[in-house]
Amino acid sequence: MLRTVFDSRSVRAPEPAEAWRNATAGALVRNEFSFDDSGFHAALRTAAFGSAQVTALT
Repeated sequence: MLRTVFDSRSVRAPEPAEAWRNATAGALVRNEFSFDDSGFHAALRTAAFGSAQVTALT
C-alpha cells in the first residue's frame, strides 16, 4: 500500500504549486511539470519494498 507523503489539499501554503515543487525536489525523483489556471491538486505517495522504493506522483 502506498503511503501519502504530500497532498496539496492539506498544505496551508500561500501557493500550493510552490509547496509541490519543494516536495518533489526533496524526493530525488526526476520530473518535469507545468501549471495552468484550471486549479491544482497533486500528491506524492511511496511504498518501500526492502531496498527498493516505489514512488507515485499524481
